[in-house]
Amino acid sequence: MDEKAGLDAIAQVVRMIGDDKSVRSVGFDYSDPGTIIITAGEIGERLESLTALKSDGFKIIVRKGPRIEEQVGNVASTTPVNPMVVDGEKTVDVMGGDAVTSSRAPTYYGTVSLIGAVRIVVQGERQYDLLSLDGIVSNNHVIAQNDTGVRGDVLSHKGRKFGSLMDAVPMTDLKVRCDVALGEVDVDHLGARKPPAVTVSRYRLRGLGDITGVRAPVAEEKVMKSGATSGVTEGTIVGRATVFMPGRTFPETYKTSGGFTKGGDSGALIVGSDMRAIGIHAWGDVAVENGPPPASYFAGFINDDAEFDFSGELVLRF
Repeated sequence: MDEKAGLDAIAQVVRMIGDDKSVRSVGFDYSDPGTIIITAGEIGERLESLTALKSDGFKIIVRKGPRIEEQVGNVASTTPVNPMVVDGEKTVDVMGGDAVTSSRAPTYYGTVSLIGAVRIVVQGERQYDLLSLDGIVSNNHVIAQNDTGVRGDVLSHKGRKFGSLMDAVPMTDLKVRCDVALGEVDVDHLGARKPPAVTVSRYRLRGLGDITGVRAPVAEEKVMKSGATSGVTEGTIVGRATVFMPGRTFPETYKTSGGFTKGGDSGALIVGSDMRAIGIHAWGDVAVENGPPPASYFAGFINDDAEFDFSGELVLRF
């Protein structure tokens, strides 16, 4: 079964499940694409009955699985950025991979995907087109607090303001398959007015370097990310899944190998070995005592493979 057929099979099973609130994900692993896996907190008769179905070349299995949650972190547990020293003063240089906190929820943090001239294009109930010539990209649940944020909410790193919320793709649009929002760098809060001074590095990921382009993910490829909690890690895309969150389902996400992310890494930009951006991390399995390292999930871009020359907008399409 090819990937498109697998995604169609997932969609068909999701329709069969209906409004069963115990379901946490429906997906397949690339190692066994003919098997659709339903993970749930509780397995009732209705879910169990689905295992008897077999059509269109796939079979269904149901198993208990961990809860999936947005991977935000607690501000008290962040690791301070190693400051640069410029003319004897400490300077905080913010870039992709660093922690970001919204004034709407100051006790929690996520990760800056990237900073730069960015256009985000998303198809949902309608098309969303978000543009900032000096943008800050992250998850909606990180910098727009699941649609409760308002334009102008302060975005800060280690207590230092460096931007504000601009716009978000609404979580109320159930056809949207991503969790994304856009802030804007606030130049009035950059520079050396009061140490530690704040600067920003555009199109750069901490510990990884500059982004070279944008493209769609590839099955079973090796991937990297720089996250506010776990820093630079490597993993593998191991499957596809529809992820169930309270009030929302996110179809066609990419599942990555266990241990790739931790709480606080929400918003981290996922890149391939070619340093092309392929998606934005948002969700992860909750760790289970004595269980395997928890898997994580990201929304992938649908861009054609393209290099980026830093002279124009970086367009991210979902």
